[in-house]
Amino acid sequence: ECLHKMRDITHRLEVKLGPDTSDLLLRVGLHSGPVVAGVLRGDRSRFQLFGDTVNTASRMESSGIANQIQLTQQTADLLEDAGKTHWLVRREEKVKFAGKGELQTFFLDVHGSTRTENADASPLSKLHAEDVIKMDMERVLERRNRVVEWTVEIMAQQLQAVIEVRRE
Repeated sequence: ECLHKMRDITHRLEVKLGPDTSDLLLRVGLHSGPVVAGVLRGDRSRFQLFGDTVNTASRMESSGIANQIQLTQQTADLLEDAGKTHWLVRREEKVKFAGKGELQTFFLDVHGSTRTENADASPLSKLHAEDVIKMDMERVLERRNRVVEWTVEIMAQQLQAVIEVRRE
């Protein structure tokens, strides 16, 4: 739901901020484990979380795929214990992390939007580097088209303004 709202907001902002605005994407990483919490004082006091759990969640985000929520095995285990196995999509390849080695990760799919009726695995789980490159090329072409459309729209507005000034 959050991803859909972000997509809607960026498309609405695109008119005011330009065509690159809708290129904004969201990646989320989740890990479960112990943390240390505290309030840091300074110009502005702020609540902060510390620990390996926070660092691992950050790595889940940075190694994730745009518009997906990536989970560690620990978080997946908690979801399985809660009877939510159907929310999990195993990532086919393991992800390498500095200081942690290769980890099996999962994508969260609460609505089953990436599942097919005849298969247990999601298309996400079969995502390889070639697919990511193809998706990036498609995004580049979409962006180029949006830039062209936006430029044409701005130019049309400017021409209309010139026409109105000349009529006066």
